[in-house]
Amino acid sequence: LIYSIHTLSHGHFTNMAALLLILAVLVFLMGLIAEQLAAIHMQGRR
Repeated sequence: LIYSIHTLSHGHFTNMAALLLILAVLVFLMGLIAEQLAAIHMQGRR
C-alpha cells in the first residue's frame, strides 16, 4: 500500500516491482490451469 502511494505520487515504477507483478500473474494463471486440469481429471473418474 505504501509502495503504491509512493509510485503514484512520484510516477516511477521499478523493474523489480514489474517482475514481481508479472510473477504474481503467472502464478495465479498456473493455479487456474491446475484447477481446470484437476476438474477434468475428476470428471473422467465419474
